[in-house]
Amino acid sequence: MGSEFWFELAADVAPRLAAGEDETTSTDQQQSLNGTEKHNLLYVEDNPANMKLVEQLIGRRSDLHLMTAVTGYLGIEIARTSMPEMILMDINLPDISGIEVLKILHNDPATAHIPIVALSANAMPRDIEKGLEAGFFRYLTKPIKVNEFMETLNEALALTTNDAPTGTSNIQKQVASEVAPEVMTDIPSDLIYRLQEAAIDADHDQLLLLVEEVRQYNRQKSQQLKHYLEAFDYQSLLNALKAGVTI
Repeated sequence: MGSEFWFELAADVAPRLAAGEDETTSTDQQQSLNGTEKHNLLYVEDNPANMKLVEQLIGRRSDLHLMTAVTGYLGIEIARTSMPEMILMDINLPDISGIEVLKILHNDPATAHIPIVALSANAMPRDIEKGLEAGFFRYLTKPIKVNEFMETLNEALALTTNDAPTGTSNIQKQVASEVAPEVMTDIPSDLIYRLQEAAIDADHDQLLLLVEEVRQYNRQKSQQLKHYLEAFDYQSLLNALKAGVTI
């Protein structure tokens, strides 16, 4: 007579926070939220358990309103219509990858300024390096470290305001003071024109290549311009270029 046995698999188990993480937001963070207006945050994620965990974390922030999308293309649509101040992005989505979504949004002048933070289980060093090279503002790994997560939200939101395309962060103001009109005088005019065209088109990849060309003439100025690219602040980059060349 045969034996009968079975086993059970837990479906869609909610992800856990990193071991040893304090599940409460620090007192300083809570105090900083008092009296602040709500900022829109978009989370692009197809896993319901991951979505629920982030909803719980964002629920602790009285200054944030969470919007969600379960596919990459839906995330792009919501980003373009709602203009969130920041985006959390999963890498492995059912239609296109989070990196592809990132590139599409960064190549669109209307959404190029929005900082996008990767939140992924792909936690190998090469995964993180690849994500940062692609242009993510930060690359966070799962399980979520609450303090790191909250600090990243604060850093990303510091770059944008409700009038993000024309707003200026403290970092951008610092760079603007460094990139004065005279900084372009030793850069060939044709290179400046190509930089201007790429900035107008919000062509991030082309700008990276051109800024490397600037490096041949002046390493410090190349690094200063890179600050604009890291902030995806094409308008300030364009303003600096126009100020530095006589047309």
